[in-house]
Amino acid sequence: MSRFDPTTTWIGLLGKGFGGGLIIGGSSWAVHLYNMADPRRHVRVEVRGMQLGVMGYAGAALGALIVTGCSTKADMDRLKSSGVDWALSLGASGKSALKIGAGILGKVVDLAKAAGKEGGFWAADQATKALVRWCMNDLGILQAPGRQFYLIPWPLALEVGMGGWYEYQTLYVADDKFLFKNFPPAWAVENSGKGIAFQGTGVLFQMYDVPMENGELIKLVFRDANTGDTIRWKNKNGSWYGGDVQLGRAMVVNAVVFDGMLFEEGSRTSYPGLNLNNLIPAGRVAVSFLQVKSKEQKWSNQTLRLRPEVWGIPALWTAKDTFTVRTNKDGVIEQALGNRDLRH
Repeated sequence: MSRFDPTTTWIGLLGKGFGGGLIIGGSSWAVHLYNMADPRRHVRVEVRGMQLGVMGYAGAALGALIVTGCSTKADMDRLKSSGVDWALSLGASGKSALKIGAGILGKVVDLAKAAGKEGGFWAADQATKALVRWCMNDLGILQAPGRQFYLIPWPLALEVGMGGWYEYQTLYVADDKFLFKNFPPAWAVENSGKGIAFQGTGVLFQMYDVPMENGELIKLVFRDANTGDTIRWKNKNGSWYGGDVQLGRAMVVNAVVFDGMLFEEGSRTSYPGLNLNNLIPAGRVAVSFLQVKSKEQKWSNQTLRLRPEVWGIPALWTAKDTFTVRTNKDGVIEQALGNRDLRH
């Protein structure tokens, strides 16, 4: 029998509100996994299979994905599972065992809901560890040594937990395109001022729940929402952002991700976000069929409506909404106008 080792065990919840759900025509699950010894270590994965559980068909809204025997995300990439026949492993005491497990998993779900934006620290809670031990001891799975994973439906009941969960499945570490499609970040724009945490000078562009790992570089572009043109940027000293006049360097603004939040490149400050006051909108790039047109432009004492994107070919993520800023006489962004709520 395998011994529970939280350092090599990962867990994630599926269902609305947990960053995971049934996608791609019912043939794939997207799941955010947390390491049970250190929830600051996390990875987003995709589980594919011909049939991924009656949860998607019988209306059971939640479930858990448990991965064991994996020290890193590379260990779990392309891991295969043939499922488990719970009917055989539970025997005559099946209903009683499942009732106990349902109660444990219910506590884990409540913990995760309470945690909210605080992250995955529920994954290291004693109730979550009890769930994994229950799977090993009472449910009779997760016992074999080595790398393995199982999808556990909730609410657990004999008629829900059996059938449809025995198909062959494969777990993949998700790439950027998959991540931003299925785990879109939230964002907001905040002015400096009295009564808020950000006490600097300027306009702060913030992103939360960014589906990238700690220390990873994220490339942002901002489009003129009226024309679709991409904004080019200069530093306050008049030089083009990025150190030269190459289009890509002047259009793409670099930032870094920590704990799912956006920070300015090179300095993880005490408050997350990209201070747009440090950059000056100084031109635009229009892309049409087989043609790229670039021109310099200064926005003095004007308003500018922008739509943020995560750069890629094509874009990895494009915001559904826009935000409006006002510039001063020097063309520097000095204030955000209108809606400043967290949105997608």
